This record gives sequence, C-alpha cells and structure tokens, in this order.
Amino acid sequence: MAQFSLPIFTIFAFFVSISPCVLIAQPIKNPYENADSFRLFQTLKSPFSQFAKNVSMKSVLEDLARSHGMAFWIDRRVDGDQSISLSTDASATVQSTLEKLAADCNCEIAYLNQIVYFAPRTQAATADFAYWNLAIATQTASSMKADRSRESADLWQWSNPSEPTRLIRDRSQRQFFAIENMDLIEHDLWAPYSLPPGSFAAQWSCVLAGFGATLLQSNQAQQQEQWSIIASPPPEDVSFDYSPKQMISIGKAEFTKWKEMWPSSTVKKTQLGLWKIDASVAAHREFIRRTNATEIERFAARATKPKSKQSIENSRFSLKLQGTLSAVFTALREQAGIEVTPWPLPANIAERRITLDLKEVTLDSLLQSLGQQAKLEIIRQDKIVTIRIP
Repeated sequence: MAQFSLPIFTIFAFFVSISPCVLIAQPIKNPYENADSFRLFQTLKSPFSQFAKNVSMKSVLEDLARSHGMAFWIDRRVDGDQSISLSTDASATVQSTLEKLAADCNCEIAYLNQIVYFAPRTQAATADFAYWNLAIATQTASSMKADRSRESADLWQWSNPSEPTRLIRDRSQRQFFAIENMDLIEHDLWAPYSLPPGSFAAQWSCVLAGFGATLLQSNQAQQQEQWSIIASPPPEDVSFDYSPKQMISIGKAEFTKWKEMWPSSTVKKTQLGLWKIDASVAAHREFIRRTNATEIERFAARATKPKSKQSIENSRFSLKLQGTLSAVFTALREQAGIEVTPWPLPANIAERRITLDLKEVTLDSLLQSLGQQAKLEIIRQDKIVTIRIP
C-alpha cells in the first residue's frame, strides 16, 4: 500500500523569506523560462477545433477560458463584441485558433504567460516589451513588500466608469510602490471591467500598454520602490545571454528553424562563454519554447499516460499543518501527482487558512476535510481535482 507523508515543515517552507541581498545575487532569468511558460506552451499546443457563426470575439475567448483555464485581456481599442464566424479543422490547436481569431478581428496577440493580451500591433508590441522589462526588474525587487506584490494573482477590477490615472494610482498604493510621471497617462474614462488574475508584470503590462507606456524602475530610488512611467515606442530587439547548455538543448535542427523564423536575430558568443542573442521579445519566447521542447513533450506524455486507479485509491496520506489552502495543494501536486483546476488558485481561495492533523487517510477523506474547512466544493476524478465555490 502506497503511503505519502506531508510533514509540517513541507508546508511552512513556503513562508520562508529571502533576504534582498540573496535576491540581487541571483542570476537574471529569462521571463519566459518558468513554470507558467511551460504550462502556456503546452496549452497552446492543445487541440481546439471550432465552428461558430455570427458569434462575438468575447464568447469564443470565454469558451477557451473555461475549457483550458486561460485568462484573456482585450485592449480597449479592440471591439470584443464584433460579430465573427470562426471555422477551424480537426488539426487546429489553441494557438492557431487564437491567431486566426486575432487576424479576423484585425489585432495581434502578446503572450504574457498568465494573460493573453489582444491589441492593435503597437499596443501588443509595447505589452511584450513591458512584460519583459517588468518581469526582469521584479526579480531583484529590493523589499519584501514588492516581493509579495509581484506575485499578486487577484482580480484587478472596477465596478464604475473610472479614470485610468486613479485606477493606476490606487493599485500602485495597494502593491506598495510609487509611480512618477503620471501625467503621461492620457485622460480617459474606462467602463467597468475586470482584469484577469496574473502576476504584477502581466497585469501592469496590459494596462499600461493600452497607453503606449511601460514601467521602468528608477535607479535613484529603488529602496522606495519608485517606478517611472515611460511612454515611448518599444525597441525592436532586446538582448539576453543564454548558457552553452541551453544552446545545446535546442539542437541544430530546432535552432535552424528558429533562425529561419527570425532572420533579423543575431547570435554572438561572449568572452564569458555565454551566447548573446539580440532579437524581438517574441523571438526570445520562441527560443525558450524550443530549448524546452523535450521537457514539454515529456510533460505531455506524463499527462496523457493512463493512470492507475488502484494506486491512487489505495494511497494513504498523513498531513499536519497550519497554513494556506494554496500551500496544501502545492504540496499535494508535487508529492501525490494530482492536477488541480483552476491553478493557480484565485487569491480569495488560495489564502484561506487551513488547520489539519490527519493520519493515514484516503485522498477523498483529505479533500473532504479541506473542503469543509475552506467552505469549498472539491470534486475528484482520478487525479484531476476541481475546486468550486458553492
């Protein structure tokens, strides 16, 4: 009989803070080289064929959001209510469907990991560049307040028509940083809306890109988390260094295909033995996707591999903790191999406090105890766990 033990220190490990000096010492990572990107890459490859006549862009995206757990943001210049007809064949994927939808609606897509942003060409390029800059900047955030804010996953919503300057100022105060140059944001009035859950970088990139602007951390005021709004067209290319291991992992064939897709990209070896690539943000994102293609395929094989019902049914779990619901499911996903939907959990669910002391219980009993304490409906089908608010 299989046994799984989730000791108390496993849960508490999620609350250990990292000192600012350690954060600064960490090497800068490509913003698209993380778990969110791997999930996005895999989702975009998923099959999704659809035939719809005289439907709105919003309704198609709502279907995708429900079926694949994706979050979308439509720029204010794109009419999400416009009527379209969408027809894809059996070989269509989520990505090809999204790109066809964008082409039909005369807009482009910026993939910001947790949020997929539909906008005119200029705004999409600005969002791409803004996300790249913000995701890198927040890797070396100098305070724990900023550390918490960059992981924000709650909705950014407003229920009444509002001026964007007020929305931006209120949000920045909630996330513990100050903004300079607010006068660069033009006067406007936004209708009530909800920005999907996402990271600090993803949410701010969407909002500011609508004004052709991005956030840049002030070098002279980093201790106060002072940020400046920069309103200017993004550069065509950004520069990033890759390790020899990454260059090897992409393989010659995949590298050749990538170079053919992005012929203006330049690749040079540095004196430190790294490889410097000057390319568009989209090209860097595609490069990371290809360097991790083998790992993604391995993940897909695990996801589609038939599960043994006997194994999960006969497993017993021991759990002692005082922590958040998010910490519990993070540990269960890693140690028991379950898949949780939606994931990541919405903030209003993730932060619910849980106190459990269970020994040698079944997975169903454990989930039932979690559901009762968190006041949620938790449904399991083999290793797929669905969480709903009653």
